[in-house]
Amino acid sequence: VGIKATNGVVIASEKKAKSILYDESTITKIENVSSHIGMTYSGMGPDYRVLMQRAQRIAEAYYMTYKEAIPVSQLVQRVAYVMQEYTHSGLVKRKRKKRKKGFTLIIYVIM
Repeated sequence: VGIKATNGVVIASEKKAKSILYDESTITKIENVSSHIGMTYSGMGPDYRVLMQRAQRIAEAYYMTYKEAIPVSQLVQRVAYVMQEYTHSGLVKRKRKKRKKGFTLIIYVIM
């Protein structure tokens, strides 16, 4: 859940272990993409982790190129483009077809 207030946001998440074999301390649903941007999700964890790693690489590549943190709007656009690629699997020129991602995403600014 994300709640927007006049002076910030509150992000809350429920940790659900799908099995007793999971170690609850390893389940993280709220993570930092960079020092000033965070992401959280609802849905399929493995799909989210793939996109989180991609978002971190995008933010790092931007920093290496421009020597400043990526603006949130640019990160959102680039992450949305990656997610859109998965919905149009016919446009991706790879042997393996991609499927739609199974999660909802919230990207927020850390101040």
